[in-house]
Amino acid sequence: MKKFIVGPVVLASLLLAACENRGTAYAKGMLEPVNPREIKAGSQGEKYHVFLFNKDEFEILKNFKLEFGPFIGDNGKALFKEKMAEFNLLR
Repeated sequence: MKKFIVGPVVLASLLLAACENRGTAYAKGMLEPVNPREIKAGSQGEKYHVFLFNKDEFEILKNFKLEFGPFIGDNGKALFKEKMAEFNLLR
């Protein structure tokens, strides 16, 4: 089993999209908490994202596909072969 040593993941490098074949809405970083700024290797952490939708547009959407990534280390280099983490959410 290979063991990968990865430095801290900078949370500011995360991009998050919510879509349903109707375009993309990006997280509003100015409305989100800024701390913690990174998660140390082997640690757990939380990151909150804020999305703003028009009421009529939000009522149309039933499912959301959230995409995190690509992940960037504190040295500015891409991590995890630039793969994205994807989540399907139902409303």
